[in-house]
Amino acid sequence: MSSIDGLTGAHRRDAGTVELERELARAQRSGQSLVLAFVDVVGLKARNDAFGHQAGDRLLRAVVEAMRSNLRSYDLIVRFGGDEFVCGLVDLDLDEAAHRFSLVSADVVEVESAAI
Repeated sequence: MSSIDGLTGAHRRDAGTVELERELARAQRSGQSLVLAFVDVVGLKARNDAFGHQAGDRLLRAVVEAMRSNLRSYDLIVRFGGDEFVCGLVDLDLDEAAHRFSLVSADVVEVESAAI
C-alpha cells in the first residue's frame, strides 16, 4: 500500500501518523518546536452534492497545492480523513505558522473565486 494519497499527493493517514510521531520525537530530543495544524476543508460535502465529486476532488487538490506552496518542502502534510489534514511544521513559531496558513487560505479563496 502506498504511503501517498493518490488524489492529493499528501501522506496517507497511517504513514503520515508514523512520520508525525517521528517528528515529535525528534523535536522533543532536540528541543525544537513542532506546530501541528489541523485543516478542515469546509463545504466539501456541499460542493460534492452541488457540482459532483470531481469538483470536490479539485478543491482537495487545490488545498494541498496551496499548502505545498506556502509551507516548506519538508513540512508534513497528512490527509487524516476525507476532508481533514494534519500538518507538522518543525522549528516554527505559532505566529509564523499562522501567517503561512493565512496565505494558504488566501490561495484557496483565490482558486475558488477563479473557478466560479
